[in-house]
Amino acid sequence: MNLGSEFPDYSIEDMVKFQIDFLKSKFNIIHVKGIIGNSMGGFEALTWAAKYPEYMDFLISLVSTYKVSGHNYALFKFMNHIIKSDHEYNNGNYSKPLKKSLALANESMYPFGLSKKYYYSLNNNEIDNYMEEMGGNEAIEEWDANDIVYRNNASTSYDIEDIISNIEAKTLIVAINQDQYFPPNLDAIPMSEKIKNSEIIIYDSEMGHIGTHEIIKIENELENFLKEFK
Repeated sequence: MNLGSEFPDYSIEDMVKFQIDFLKSKFNIIHVKGIIGNSMGGFEALTWAAKYPEYMDFLISLVSTYKVSGHNYALFKFMNHIIKSDHEYNNGNYSKPLKKSLALANESMYPFGLSKKYYYSLNNNEIDNYMEEMGGNEAIEEWDANDIVYRNNASTSYDIEDIISNIEAKTLIVAINQDQYFPPNLDAIPMSEKIKNSEIIIYDSEMGHIGTHEIIKIENELENFLKEFK
């Protein structure tokens, strides 16, 4: 829409409200069996369940959290600083894609997506190649700098600690020991203590945060959780 900096700020809750309105207006859906959210999608799923506790029967949170703080807050801020420091950013009113700064912002996330052990298994040349791939990702051609900035702002303002106890849906919290973004002891375990009707599963994956690609490891646990909702 080419609104640039005039595009309104939005929050994780705004995303959820849009989804609720969309489901109702397009499909007349006002209740769902369950909601599943992974990482930032988990922010939405958890917000949905906390703000609208009767909307779903079950909730599954995958490698996520109830508030952005510490290392994650700093990383989102750093990504935005990279983009905004681009001399062509012009307070969000740029005239052409900011490919270089977007590439650098994407590259800044590379050291955290996988486990520390995984990175130690690579030689320096391999790390160089992977970082170059992150910076040269073809998807960046389709990215918009303001999209990244606004998304990061929505994430840094995400904090539902004071309402997470409102969740009524039966909840399954899935975490990965090697997740550098959301270590279980800092995120999943405290969250499980705040949601009264919750279960928690923690497993190992050298893929770290993206270890949900190996979610087959907990196939039986997932099946048991979902049995009553068939």
